[in-house]
Amino acid sequence: MKTGLRHEARGNSRRSGVFCVTLCVVLVALCSPAEAQQPGKVYRIGYLSSGTASSATDPGWSALRKRLQELAYVEGRNLTIEYRYAELNHQRLQDLAAELAHLNVDVIVTSPDEPVIRAAQLATRTIPVVMPGSVADPLAPTFWGEKRRAPF
Repeated sequence: MKTGLRHEARGNSRRSGVFCVTLCVVLVALCSPAEAQQPGKVYRIGYLSSGTASSATDPGWSALRKRLQELAYVEGRNLTIEYRYAELNHQRLQDLAAELAHLNVDVIVTSPDEPVIRAAQLATRTIPVVMPGSVADPLAPTFWGEKRRAPF
């Protein structure tokens, strides 16, 4: 009788092994198409600076890019960054900010210069403007004028 029990135990072991392999194959088959059918959104960030492309050393922007990478936002994969530099010409800021707003970016990130922040805020009322490392007060009258209220 002992040989019969041994044969039964081996049979259960084989069935369990076949079941596990089958379960793994089914799970892999179910997961693969689901990932392929759900493409991730590509987020668009607009970056506005009064400087030049070669002088892009804003510490706030650098910290923001580093944090985005830590959160798995990779430029070229799920993130696009539209860079606009005024090349030290403040008269270009308003046009560049309007260009970013026209591109319908998800957010506009500015360098911490007050004229840059103001240009971005005046270019849009719907796109959030982020000012990393800024010491300027975005609610100050210098941004909105005495008679104009902040848009929020």
